[in-house]
Amino acid sequence: SDFFKCPQYMQRAYLQHWGSSRPSVHLHAGGAFASSLEAARRAFYDNDCNEAESLRLGLEALIKFYGPVQFEPTKNGDKSLDNVIRAYDSYFQRYPLSSDPIKPFKLANGKSMIEFTFSIPTEVMHPDTGQPILYGGRSDMIGILNEALFVTDEKTATSLGEQWANQWELESQFTGYIAASKVYGYPVAGALIRGIGLLKTKITHQEAILYRSDWEIERWWQQLHRDIRRMVACYKEGVWDYALSKNSCAAYGGCTFKILCTTQHPEQWLPIHFRQKHWN
Repeated sequence: SDFFKCPQYMQRAYLQHWGSSRPSVHLHAGGAFASSLEAARRAFYDNDCNEAESLRLGLEALIKFYGPVQFEPTKNGDKSLDNVIRAYDSYFQRYPLSSDPIKPFKLANGKSMIEFTFSIPTEVMHPDTGQPILYGGRSDMIGILNEALFVTDEKTATSLGEQWANQWELESQFTGYIAASKVYGYPVAGALIRGIGLLKTKITHQEAILYRSDWEIERWWQQLHRDIRRMVACYKEGVWDYALSKNSCAAYGGCTFKILCTTQHPEQWLPIHFRQKHWN
């Protein structure tokens, strides 16, 4: 997605490992919320804790993940620690652990599929190592709903408008989740997405259920390979294009690297405004 948005962005973020010196409030709040759901579910479904104790452990994980970091108030929504806690409470009032219609799928060893992490080799070789470039990801859960398997993912957002559910209809992230689940031997029927809107005055919820036919998955797989080959071509040429457009530079509040594109000599600003973070 970032390569589509701007190849130059991909180079800075993923090949040179530059990132903002401060964490994103949106990513940080989303990570804290996801960690709380995982902890509560593991306690309840795998460790035989009762509902109250499971919720306590989930809340503890949320607060520990969020930590003492302070963010400036955002113009829209509220992703402060207090409001993420309110969202956590609201989520489990709406979807109680004991009566949630979707429950984690259990493996033969008794372990619940509360986290599904995958890595699939593509047919494109890495130009340096000669090894297949991997397509990987992580969904929050593979669950059972009405006796069918669904990949499940939670999305925190500022607000959930009328078009919230529609934005996922062609989203490749969930096509990839469904395809990967089938490669790993889980015949999922589709994907269930739960949205949590963190407004300043209330917490809102929405659900979207997606299905992908075999031809849609095959189209995604072929398109993925064409896109990766474009990335490899940029890498070999050593030229990463600029997408100088409001749809890239100003989207979602503005590009992290915008300051680099407004100066003739961007390299001198990198160590001042950014820090390198190497993903393992």
